[in-house]
Amino acid sequence: MLAAAMLACAQRGAHGQTTPPPDVPETDQALTATDSSAAGRMAWWTDARFGMFIHWGLYSQDGCFYKGKSGGSEHMMQRLKIPLADYAKIADVFNPTQFNADQIVGIAKNAGMKYIVFTSKHHDGFAMYDSQSSSYNIVNLTPFKRDPIKELAEACQKQGLKMGVYYSLGRDWQDPDCPTKNGYRSNTWDYPDESKKVFAKYFERKVKPQVTELLSNYGPIGVIWFDTPEEISKPESKELVELIHKLQPN
Repeated sequence: MLAAAMLACAQRGAHGQTTPPPDVPETDQALTATDSSAAGRMAWWTDARFGMFIHWGLYSQDGCFYKGKSGGSEHMMQRLKIPLADYAKIADVFNPTQFNADQIVGIAKNAGMKYIVFTSKHHDGFAMYDSQSSSYNIVNLTPFKRDPIKELAEACQKQGLKMGVYYSLGRDWQDPDCPTKNGYRSNTWDYPDESKKVFAKYFERKVKPQVTELLSNYGPIGVIWFDTPEEISKPESKELVELIHKLQPN
């Protein structure tokens, strides 16, 4: 299951029905996960209804503050226009030794939650897992040197919750080839020339390898939640869906 599940969830009305929105062309309805095979994959999601979504990254180090200035949220790097070289230094002191995956999953389970979705990579481009395709990650650059997704996935399997991952698809402020529509959410302070950015390069170099890692190295993944499509093309979207279902048909 992929981000289409989120679309289907958003479309469910008071009576629980799932229908494509009126502005989706009939030929594109397969992308809204309304076919029978998708309905089967999504049955657990329809039943679960309640889960924990965890936003956690370098921006969390000082509560989304940087050198005394409020960055407001996980968008801190973009809002404060923090140069990549400076933002990366946060990793030098990021050492959350009290992180306890079993405790987190236990809290979720005791509250009646059925799944967890964890930010594998947010807009800042920093992988919060042991990414072999990008050295810009929590294991490689921080003193913590642990893989939260590995620990959460193992805890979810032990306690009977579904494990899911969030992945920022169209925004990546670390990558020089990740444009956004009209440059609205691009890293224009490190990489000012939007005309030189080619999404396809970023897609091949970072997105596909990291999605492959996430769906190959952590056991069953119930949800992959893509944020911000931005400049991805329809053929690239189709290729990504096919890759996902090849790696994890469910």
